[in-house]
Amino acid sequence: MSPDNLEARVTKLESQVHQLAARVGASEQDAAAARVLAGAADRDVTEFRDELRDFRRATTASFNAVREDFTDLRGYVDTRFEQIDERFNQVDTRFGQIDERFNQVDTQLGQIDERFNQVDTQLVQIDERFNQVDTQLGQIDERFNQVDTQLGQIDERFNQVD
Repeated sequence: MSPDNLEARVTKLESQVHQLAARVGASEQDAAAARVLAGAADRDVTEFRDELRDFRRATTASFNAVREDFTDLRGYVDTRFEQIDERFNQVDTRFGQIDERFNQVDTQLGQIDERFNQVDTQLVQIDERFNQVDTQLGQIDERFNQVDTQLGQIDERFNQVD
């Protein structure tokens, strides 16, 4: 190794050491800044976790409250529907009673129709009897007319005899 070369190499090494020192200084500053950022990020993450945890708890509490409200509402709706079903059953029962009464009315109207038919039949029979009486009265009228004619003839004969 030559001494010329040694001095150039040392100079070069010193230059590299200065560059490395500058880079190390910059790296130290970067590391310090990174530590500050990491600390802030850690605090931010911790705060974010705390806020997220609080939000999660609040959301869970809200969901639980909504669930309870829905459970209460479901119970209320179920109760109301049971009452409605019960009232519909009562209405159905009453309609059944009304149907029964209509059937009774129909039966009674059928009986009334039968009685009217019987009365109609009897009136037809009475009409037939009146027709028979009319026929007989017509026959009697004819006989009276015959008798009148014969009496008229007898009167004429008496008048001739006189």
